[in-house]
Amino acid sequence: AFGVGLLIILFNLNRRLSGEDSVVQVVATITTAYLAFFTSEILAGCSGIIAIVFCGVTTKAFGETLYNDSHLSHHFWEITEYLLNTLLFALGGCVWGDVIAGRDYLPNEFLFGGRDWGFLFLLFIMVTIIRFFLVFSFYPITSRIGIGQNWREAVFMSYGGLRGAVGIALAMSLHAEIVHFTPLPFDLTPEEEALLTVEQINQIEKHLLYRSYSAKLFGFVGGIALLTLVINGPTCGPLLKKLGLVTPSETRQKVVENYRQHMTQFVLVEYVALLTEARFQDVDFTVVKDHIAWIKDINYDQLMAAVKRHKDRTPSSMYVCPNLKNVIPYVYKHAGEPIYDDEPKDERRSSVRSLRRSEMIRLGHRSARRVRRSTGNRSTVFDLRHHYDKKTVDEERLVFLKILRSAYHRLIDHGELETRGFIVHSLGSGLEYAEDAAARGLPLSDWNAVEVASNSFLKPAEHVLHKLFRLKKIWKHKEIDFESDFHIVQLKVRQILAFVHAHEWARKVFKEEFSKCGKGVLTAAEKIVLDECDEQIKLAENALKELDDEDVQVVKSHYVCHILLNRAAYYFKKLKKHGLMTEREAGMFLEEIEENIYDVLKCRETEHTNEMSERGKMRRLSNAPPEDLSTWNLLAEIRQFVDSPEGGDQRKEQDEKHEESQENKEHLLEAEKEGVEFDSSDLIISNADIEAMNAEM
Repeated sequence: AFGVGLLIILFNLNRRLSGEDSVVQVVATITTAYLAFFTSEILAGCSGIIAIVFCGVTTKAFGETLYNDSHLSHHFWEITEYLLNTLLFALGGCVWGDVIAGRDYLPNEFLFGGRDWGFLFLLFIMVTIIRFFLVFSFYPITSRIGIGQNWREAVFMSYGGLRGAVGIALAMSLHAEIVHFTPLPFDLTPEEEALLTVEQINQIEKHLLYRSYSAKLFGFVGGIALLTLVINGPTCGPLLKKLGLVTPSETRQKVVENYRQHMTQFVLVEYVALLTEARFQDVDFTVVKDHIAWIKDINYDQLMAAVKRHKDRTPSSMYVCPNLKNVIPYVYKHAGEPIYDDEPKDERRSSVRSLRRSEMIRLGHRSARRVRRSTGNRSTVFDLRHHYDKKTVDEERLVFLKILRSAYHRLIDHGELETRGFIVHSLGSGLEYAEDAAARGLPLSDWNAVEVASNSFLKPAEHVLHKLFRLKKIWKHKEIDFESDFHIVQLKVRQILAFVHAHEWARKVFKEEFSKCGKGVLTAAEKIVLDECDEQIKLAENALKELDDEDVQVVKSHYVCHILLNRAAYYFKKLKKHGLMTEREAGMFLEEIEENIYDVLKCRETEHTNEMSERGKMRRLSNAPPEDLSTWNLLAEIRQFVDSPEGGDQRKEQDEKHEESQENKEHLLEAEKEGVEFDSSDLIISNADIEAMNAEM
């Protein structure tokens, strides 16, 4: 009856686009469940648990298609099931332990003795045999209905055992009801016990016997659930493999490896997309490949394929050419040329990385001091004495802040912001202050509010982090000063990057939504809001310029790694959501990504492996196909480098090597004609020269 009533309610709540109706549908399901239990258990004297089971079966069979938002209902009941199951088993375990001890029934003795434990194991075996008997009794029917069932699946169904939730709930309910209807007199004095009649004593003994039977029944039910968990649970996996009900490991490994390769392509395309943004133009590829193992060994063809894929998926009017200046030198390999720079290690470091560690420590201290000094202020930056409707400006300012809040959530969804921590806290605090100020008619000043929030939160956080890092470094016998200051700078740079990017996106959306359709014209009120936004962006960018360029570049490079790892995690979550990966398979990748993210966050390295100098990068770029260099707008930079004194010295050195190789080639030809033997180590000749000689011969 309750199931039918719930179906009627779900059918009438048919406004699919109404979020309120979807919520009411979910509330109706849980309300009906509790109402069915109360009516059956308390008013009708029936089993409330059985009533709920039948109500659920009815709703599942006929009402699954009546939900407006099935995902909302599924997620709600998934969480509710987890919480109630946890509560049920925790409460059942405590009651089960108290019941089998039997302290209320046979004082100073356990209700469950050795004989009862033996019966419990025997009952467990008999229950398993009964399950096999029941499943195979109906096997001729179950193998022919629906998609059918084979004998291997029937074996596993028989061995699967009981989860125990319904059994424990029924046993607890029965035990509580028997205890309620069999009261016992406690704490009787000797005088009161002497006054008990024979009938009262017999009644007490009968109640005690009933309670003992109920307690033993509950003990057996809880024991069966415990043995199922301890015995059946760990052995189900090997049994599945033995029966051949799981996908063969070799085949599944190939499928998972294919997913990994697709994920690598996905991350590479996302990396190319980030390189189109001005804020990531100077990202160091050596940092990216050191922290993201999947793109460490990519080649030039894979990079070009990713660039093409990004171009194909981007509208032509919105396409921006990525800056590949710092990527191509590491992935393009010319014939006979080593994959990395062949300069000495000391010459391989760029001007950004050529500073000594003491100098980097000094720069880190300087950047950290600037962060500490930027405490923010509450002053406004706009003169609002213009001719406009103030109420319109106030309303549109609040709308802009709502878009900005959506922009921060977008950064979280795209992996650029964490859901917890200092950065999201300070940005959220700044936004709340800006909303409060806008409600009072004040202009946007959220950057100042962010700095105020940073100053109030940064000092205790810095102190705690300093102590933690110090303990760790003392244990490892290392210094801490640079790393502690670098962490402060890292937080500041990431905060500014997120702030600026969110405001730029919110500005773009606000302008598109409020400009007159087809004209792109803004009113004076909208122009004021956009100007205030631009001023906040300018303040944040000025704060970024106060920091050291070397520190900013290092933080940006690690920030890109963080973004790409979060997007890789999103890729695997999407595969799991669509059923293409099991939870266990996706969990393995997500754990690996989580470790990589942790490594990125704790990394304090300013130099990474196989880092090229600017000279080495330009030399490698000059060997790339000219048509590609023209496409990526790199020819001008190469020409500028060649015309520079450093490039002129390199060209002169290459000409000298070419002349020397030509002389060695002529010497080799003459020696071969005369049959003269010589030591080939005396010659300096390249693989390209050897190929040219073979062509001539």
